[in-house]
Amino acid sequence: MSMSISNEDLPNSAYSSDSLMDFSLFTPAEHDLMHWLAKGKTVEEAGFILEIKLSTAWSRVSHIRRKCNLLTIRVIAFEYLKTMSSKE
Repeated sequence: MSMSISNEDLPNSAYSSDSLMDFSLFTPAEHDLMHWLAKGKTVEEAGFILEIKLSTAWSRVSHIRRKCNLLTIRVIAFEYLKTMSSKE
């Protein structure tokens, strides 16, 4: 199952202009994982691409969620994609 993200799937607060997430707190490994999750990959697919164990991928998801106040990974991925694309 793919993790495609659309505005209809997210609460209004998830795509407000002022993000409460500080992605600078992410480790390089967490950024790598979020890159693939934001592109619509599942945790399993991202772990495979990054050549890490599934348990490691899920552990990173857990760390990311804690850093983002336990929001769902879909909301975090949407915010990450929005933030990273605005920097380009």
